[in-house]
Amino acid sequence: MSKKIVGLILAVFFLAGAGAMKARATEVGISLFYDELAPYGEWITLAPYGWVWCPYDVAAGWRPYMDGDWLYSDYGWTFFSPVDWGWAVYHYGRWGYSDVCGWFWVPGTVWGPAWVAWRYGGGFMGWAPLPPEIGWSFGVGLEWGGFDMDFGISWPWWSFCEISRFGGRHLDRYIVNPGRNQVLFRTTRNVTNYRYADNRIINQNINVAEIERARGGKIVRYSIAETPAAGGRHVPMIRGTALQVYKPVVLADRANAAAPRNVLPPRRTSISAPDMQKLHLRESNDLNKRHLAEQKALSSVHRQETPSQGTSGQGASVDELNQRHQAEMKALQEQHRREAQALENRQRREQEQRQAAESQRRQSGSTGQEPRRKNP
Repeated sequence: MSKKIVGLILAVFFLAGAGAMKARATEVGISLFYDELAPYGEWITLAPYGWVWCPYDVAAGWRPYMDGDWLYSDYGWTFFSPVDWGWAVYHYGRWGYSDVCGWFWVPGTVWGPAWVAWRYGGGFMGWAPLPPEIGWSFGVGLEWGGFDMDFGISWPWWSFCEISRFGGRHLDRYIVNPGRNQVLFRTTRNVTNYRYADNRIINQNINVAEIERARGGKIVRYSIAETPAAGGRHVPMIRGTALQVYKPVVLADRANAAAPRNVLPPRRTSISAPDMQKLHLRESNDLNKRHLAEQKALSSVHRQETPSQGTSGQGASVDELNQRHQAEMKALQEQHRREAQALENRQRREQEQRQAAESQRRQSGSTGQEPRRKNP
């Protein structure tokens, strides 16, 4: 065998080995999420999901996939969020809602441009986080498991906007008041569609050409470029037409990692009792203001739909329309009750955490030793 052939074989093995090393360097376990997300939220156990993550410091009325923009990439519509924890919770795992903590995130191992359901029609489009019951299989796609998209996702989960606004920056400014969500849900259709091709999961739910026609201009096409971890922050960056994201390979066989440790932010644990009371009062007032605004918005829609006499433009009698309006307002008020309960529960846990942190500080001061931090 000639030296040239031997050299070529060695080069091939070297490149293969280097590629394997690179792949191993980006492989991580579920514990990465535990460590990276702890400063930004609380890890709790919630049946039947196990460990779930609940974000701190989100505004009243916040829901997943509303604090960022939708960019069109070689993976289809990709959610671009500037928050420090968006790289994980908007591209892996699923979201759910509970009276215990409000919105919670269940870790997952498969990266996607976004994991949301889509609706489209009547000049509007909407998206909502996929719940934990919906899985993914590379051979099948989304695994519904008998889940009904039209009934399984609660209507308050949805974010709607006019089609002409989609694909632009600062989309959060144009999301419709959720008091109208039930009405918009009826005038749109489910168009959720993900596929796997060219070693990537593609979010092809909404045709980009239709968005361009509605907007009256071209949508920028981006290419996804993977970047390594840098300084512990993984916020995506735009470089020309390249969207640089952190997307490590999360190994499923490490799913039984040790329980996460909560790293309580100083702004939550070092705050005085009176200041925490003021913070909680402000949060409760903000939530009440939003609830009143949503009820007012829904009442306005109902007044516009109700004719002075006869039948509505939708073919229903006035009595039938009034019954539907009452049902919608009742559903909205029930959602508001759940949100208020979740906020009350979170504030109670924060008070307990502050008191525990203060007790640890006193103990540390009396013993001269750093107290041992325990799992939640």
